[in-house]
Amino acid sequence: MKWDNVYVLTFQSDDDLSWKTAFSLCLRYDIPLERIAVFQKKNILEKDKNFLSTSTLQSKIIVLAHGTPDYIDCSPFGLMSPVQFLLFLYNELGLRCAGIISFKSCYLGHGFFLEKCSANCELLFKDLKVGWWKAYKGVAATHFLFNSCSFSSGEDDYILRRKTEGGEKLSDDFRVKIIRGNHDVSPCDIRGARWRRLINQR
Repeated sequence: MKWDNVYVLTFQSDDDLSWKTAFSLCLRYDIPLERIAVFQKKNILEKDKNFLSTSTLQSKIIVLAHGTPDYIDCSPFGLMSPVQFLLFLYNELGLRCAGIISFKSCYLGHGFFLEKCSANCELLFKDLKVGWWKAYKGVAATHFLFNSCSFSSGEDDYILRRKTEGGEKLSDDFRVKIIRGNHDVSPCDIRGARWRRLINQR
């Protein structure tokens, strides 16, 4: 695995698809159940307070939520701007560092949501470090496979995933936006073409 450990934040948790996706990700990445936070009420459960305080610069945080180019729908807490989302991670979940924050959300990679998150890490906090931010550019659809799941971004990628039973996908340029955060981080495993390319862009 490219990252030492993975955390999953599940918003829209009244949706059965969110639950199914979260647990499919557990199987895919071998994530312990205690590293999944499922938000059902506006009050943060005691067990989820400081949920991300043990995240390190070699951790991946996966966010399951609906999105637009400008906002993430963190129901039951409502729509959040980049600043509001950062404050939620910092104040409520205790986040201080992460290798990558990856959104399984529609359209967040189409606008400037990621750039605003990265920029405000520096502006709002002195001790919040994030290496990378990633989001899909188009409609994010979940494809369930045996003991796993994958995600497509946009109609053409969706058709290709369905046709090849998840075996092929469009290139990153069409599917996702990945930007650097405010701290220099490399995954512990950079054998994949994506990360070799990104690291070499320094």
